[in-house]
Amino acid sequence: MNNHTPSTQRVGTESLRRVGRQWLMASLAGLAVFATGCGANEPENIGSSQAAFTVDSCAVATADQTFEGKIDPAVVSPRSYYTCYKGYVVDILNLDPYYTGEGNASDARISVAYAETPITDQATCEGLVLTAVFYEFGATGLTSTATGSGGDWGWIPITSEARRGEWFQGGCHIGAGLTGMVPGGSYRVAATVRTPSNATRRVSIGTDKPINIQ
Repeated sequence: MNNHTPSTQRVGTESLRRVGRQWLMASLAGLAVFATGCGANEPENIGSSQAAFTVDSCAVATADQTFEGKIDPAVVSPRSYYTCYKGYVVDILNLDPYYTGEGNASDARISVAYAETPITDQATCEGLVLTAVFYEFGATGLTSTATGSGGDWGWIPITSEARRGEWFQGGCHIGAGLTGMVPGGSYRVAATVRTPSNATRRVSIGTDKPINIQ
């Protein structure tokens, strides 16, 4: 039995994690550009606007907030945040079993969403980009400053999502999420919402129970 504080059941194999980390880094490098004056579908200049918002830099950053068991209600970031270059990082340790599992209407999930004043026009909505990277805590070659683990244990990337705002029925919809968490697992979320000028916007991060409808 190890004496590391965050506990988790390991998900997948080490080979899948290595492949996953390479894929995640490539996907972040290919996100739509956030810098001023760039179009919606142009490749990002990784040397400028997103240089430090990477899978590895956010894995070793100190979390902005840490929660035990759950985040319910969701936490909302300030409008400006700077962890791993304009990212907001939250840790959830020892996830409560009530926030895991499947539901016939909706599975348990860690949810990330835009959290500013509701947007009222399509152009503003479709100009926003939300990016979220999800991690689990386990054995890794990365060093976590949150645990002082010396590189034996740390935050292992699971998946990432990049979403543009979608205008639907007069409202703006933008969010991302992780499902398939295990009871007692520890998870990290690194998230950012950007405008076309690369300004940050508030982002919410929370845990949702599975929903069952009789």
